[in-house]
Amino acid sequence: MRQYPARAAELRSPSAARGRSRPPGHDGRAAALAAVLAAGAAAGVALAAAGRGSGVVWPYAVQGPVAAVAFGVPAVLVLRREARSVIGWLLALVALLLVSSQLAADWAWLALAGRPGSLPGGPAALWVASWLWLPGYYLLPTLLLLRAPEGRLPGDRWRPVAWLGIVAIVLAAAQAALSPYPRGPHAQVIIAGQPAGLANPLAVAGVSGVLRWSVVLLPAAIVLSLAGLVVRWRRSAGIERQQLKAVVAGAVVTVMLVGAAFAVPQPCTCWWWRRLWCRTRPGWAWRRCGITCGTWIWYCGGRWFTPC
Repeated sequence: MRQYPARAAELRSPSAARGRSRPPGHDGRAAALAAVLAAGAAAGVALAAAGRGSGVVWPYAVQGPVAAVAFGVPAVLVLRREARSVIGWLLALVALLLVSSQLAADWAWLALAGRPGSLPGGPAALWVASWLWLPGYYLLPTLLLLRAPEGRLPGDRWRPVAWLGIVAIVLAAAQAALSPYPRGPHAQVIIAGQPAGLANPLAVAGVSGVLRWSVVLLPAAIVLSLAGLVVRWRRSAGIERQQLKAVVAGAVVTVMLVGAAFAVPQPCTCWWWRRLWCRTRPGWAWRRCGITCGTWIWYCGGRWFTPC
């Protein structure tokens, strides 16, 4: 203590005692995250309800609240327990990206289709919605899967895999943001009733051809993240092995149904959400269902096998 008088005085101070007695995670950030997600989801639903023909847009509009529940609730619960949890903040980022993407899509729908001209910035909101969903989805089977269940990489040699996932997501989002909107009778529209003549204001000629090769990076990052999970499984024991059982179950559900989303060309429905997502975009319900199931399997299993 004599060598560190300043530190000793700091530890004896009442403010330091109060800081040590405060439970981890109870610093307001988890509550702020919950409030932001709830407000974003509610605003998206309100925008969808304000337009004409809201029944058509409803399968799209409920995706914001579903994302807030599927990813935001586990994030808030994890961050309340450990404010610096990497997994908690990754889940929070996923929830924020997906809720924001759907809010932008709802804004664009009301401004361009539901009540044309009622809101400004419809084309800009449509552009944001066209690419913002992508990093939200693909953070789950890459970075989050690689770092589950405790937020650490399996080892230093796996850092390039983490960077591969980041680069793949950035390039895929850039390709979506800078490419022309899909057109044609079977094109996957961004919003219901999207005007056929609306063009991407930031489209760059030839960018699709330049970045098309990057489509192989996302599957590679997902496969390598799964390999990291296998390595972690073989090294694990005790409580970590029990946690990884939940992670593996969630990963299998997520990867299988995300793969099915790209393999099934026709509109499909997820049976336990079909009342909400009936007749949605091709493969969209499979992706939402798979990632939602995977997240909750991971979270519930991880919490169950984590000691208090």
